[in-house]
Amino acid sequence: MKVFIAGIDGYLGWAYQEHLRANDIEVDGCDNHRRRNNAKSLVPIERDREYSIYDASFSAMLHEHLRRFKPDVILHLAQEPSAPYSMLSTAAAIDTLQNNCGSTMSILGYLRRNPETHLVKLGTIGEYGPSSIYHISKVNDTALINWMTKTFGLRVTDVMQGPVYGIGGRLDYDECWGTVINRFVIQGIHGGPLTVYGNGGQLRFFLPVSDVMQCLDIIVQNPAKRAQHRIVDQYSDMLEVGMLARKVADLTDVGIEYLHNPRAEGITYDSEPDNKWLREKGFKPLGCIDENIEDLIEAVLPYKNSINPELFWPKIQWS
Repeated sequence: MKVFIAGIDGYLGWAYQEHLRANDIEVDGCDNHRRRNNAKSLVPIERDREYSIYDASFSAMLHEHLRRFKPDVILHLAQEPSAPYSMLSTAAAIDTLQNNCGSTMSILGYLRRNPETHLVKLGTIGEYGPSSIYHISKVNDTALINWMTKTFGLRVTDVMQGPVYGIGGRLDYDECWGTVINRFVIQGIHGGPLTVYGNGGQLRFFLPVSDVMQCLDIIVQNPAKRAQHRIVDQYSDMLEVGMLARKVADLTDVGIEYLHNPRAEGITYDSEPDNKWLREKGFKPLGCIDENIEDLIEAVLPYKNSINPELFWPKIQWS
């Protein structure tokens, strides 16, 4: 099997390519270094393999690369993954739509001529209750994929994923690029307080990086059929943000501060995610969330002196 990763330098892209190579699977990919150029990882970014640096939205360059490599699977991670950034300004919103929808259309353009290739596209559970331009870009992707699949007989798995935590190819904790568990853990190590948006009643669906690797393996090894747009919900745990904060606060012995919620987000989603398909295919979360958070705390402690507390506080308001 040959796997092409669009967004190979990112948080999940680099971790998954390492996982695939460890299992003797041939991997290639591209990245435009958007995240590398706009976020500062707490842990060092270590890259010991070469990959192509260009934007997946550049269809001519991407298509030529894919024609040479001839992948069995394209894993689409080449999207700007930040709801706050997309709400920063009109320019940032346009940038998000162009990057996210443009990269998806570029890949679909290749698949139109190569419909046997399986596309695994990373979406978000936030599509079930959009709260930002970022989420709208993902909803647009799903609509585009659905039409292209029916029209041209593609095979696509659209992964609705919850927030990921743990050390992947990097570890960010700022308001744009960091996910909530990573932020809480780093705030706790620094001495607190943990900053909870609103009253903490938001019900969210989480999974550690190790479970992402397992889920992607299942999806890659069980490709969608021709003319099938398969939607898979990907998560390990359901938890209210306030309860999550209390877990991390207890483990790091710090306090919690409740802030005005800068986001226009619902407590729950319009429809409830269901990871039944993954579990039927053998997905078993590795460890409980408490153990995973403890492991993350231990792994991040050596970098405690590099933490910048100015990154803890939200500055982008759209509620």
